[in-house]
Amino acid sequence: MTDIAELHAQALDATGRIVRGVAADRWHVATPCAGWDARALVNHLVSGNLWAAELAAGGTIEGAGTRFDGDLLGEDPVAAYQESAVAAAAVFRRPGALGAPCAVSYGPVPGSV
Repeated sequence: MTDIAELHAQALDATGRIVRGVAADRWHVATPCAGWDARALVNHLVSGNLWAAELAAGGTIEGAGTRFDGDLLGEDPVAAYQESAVAAAAVFRRPGALGAPCAVSYGPVPGSV
């Protein structure tokens, strides 16, 4: 059976294929999520990936501060997503990462959570 870190990496890769498929003129098209266009949704994914990488590496919410707020996509949303996905996948593939405590808003949980 594939371990959770590999399943996570596969999910990031599958999402990356969808992100790469967004045409340049479609980033401001609405999504099924009310009030969210494609760019806002991908920005949310990038933020989540960066938060996961930070916290699973032993960082804290307070230490990250506002680094992952606002526009994280810049001029190249696809590259921003890819970089965040690589970071998130790498941190969970480290030996012991799935069992190590990870600080989240509702308390420390194992990285596997």
